[in-house]
Amino acid sequence: MNAEEKFWEALRRLSEEIDRLKESQKKTDEQLRKTDEELRRIQKETHEEFKRIIREMHISDKKLRERVEAVSDGYGRFVEGIVFPSALETFRKMGFKIEEASIRQGVFDDNRKVAEVDNWIRATFNGKKYIIAGEAKTTCTSDDVREHIERLQKIRKIPRYKEYKIIGFVSAVNYEEGVDNYILKNGLYLFRVSDNVMRLDVPEGFKPREY
Repeated sequence: MNAEEKFWEALRRLSEEIDRLKESQKKTDEQLRKTDEELRRIQKETHEEFKRIIREMHISDKKLRERVEAVSDGYGRFVEGIVFPSALETFRKMGFKIEEASIRQGVFDDNRKVAEVDNWIRATFNGKKYIIAGEAKTTCTSDDVREHIERLQKIRKIPRYKEYKIIGFVSAVNYEEGVDNYILKNGLYLFRVSDNVMRLDVPEGFKPREY
């Protein structure tokens, strides 16, 4: 297993550990305390493993290395940093002309924050204006999808985006059973890890839903 494969395997293990610990949170306060301590230990160990793997990686692609190094600063930002360049490239190839793109974009209405979007893209396609909002997760649940749909609906209500078509996508290392189908059913683009990068995974003829 090369360094990049070790990196992705470490992330998958961390995601599995977090899922296991979530189940433990239904138990007593003492068990909760032990769960929190174990989670902090796992995070620390994984952070150190990321740094070690990065030192072993001899990557000629500067952008890829920067993205991997960004991951070592916190696993919570992992998917956001990895999927963002892949999403931009994917939508460009679809014909979208990117005008603005950012990670963790705060969305405000009348000086009030109404949403925070992991991956934010403002673009045009065939002369029409689009907001493409992405949700990034290590493990994606149906609740995560519902929350993202609510986020898209909030953006839809902001007056300055009245002329924009609002569409969304979801990216994750792992999906709980059935969640991938739930995402597609709700007209959201779906990204998966493939060949150590995020790739779009939608059926032929898929059309996104406008919110």
